[in-house]
Amino acid sequence: MKKVMLSGLTLLSVLTLVACSTGNKETKTSESKEKTTQTTVEVTETTEVQEIKASGVTYLTDAEIEGIQTAGDYKRLFKSLMDTYVKDFDSLIAQLPKVAQNTIAPQRDQMVTTIEQQYKALEDQFAAVGATDDTPIPAESRDTLISTLKSSRDMLKSTMESIYKQAQDLLNQ
Repeated sequence: MKKVMLSGLTLLSVLTLVACSTGNKETKTSESKEKTTQTTVEVTETTEVQEIKASGVTYLTDAEIEGIQTAGDYKRLFKSLMDTYVKDFDSLIAQLPKVAQNTIAPQRDQMVTTIEQQYKALEDQFAAVGATDDTPIPAESRDTLISTLKSSRDMLKSTMESIYKQAQDLLNQ
């Protein structure tokens, strides 16, 4: 019974991660469009042109993701992926002119709040079925989790690469 419940929880967790990642991507895309106009005005107000450099943060590796064995492993990697995304975003913000930083800060804070809520929901889901950090992930769910984390990692990484490029384009205008 616990195995069936953990499988169901795993599927729900996968959906949560996908929703979080997709929601962040959609939010970032629409926020980028909104910020493009605001940031263009703000950046053109400064005479200083900078070069935006990629943060160099390392997202989860395939080996780390493929090593998932327990509910605790999954929660740790989920948190690590989200923390890396925030760190990458913070690195970008730090490179922007102060006025642009002030414009983007509220969106960053909203993103962090959403991520914290998603992680809390994930913990609550595991707790609801009695899964502890030591609870093994069933083999039938493990492949799905691995695939989902890899896809989410790739999507978040690609999103940040796009945001870095957009920021550089704005600074070059």
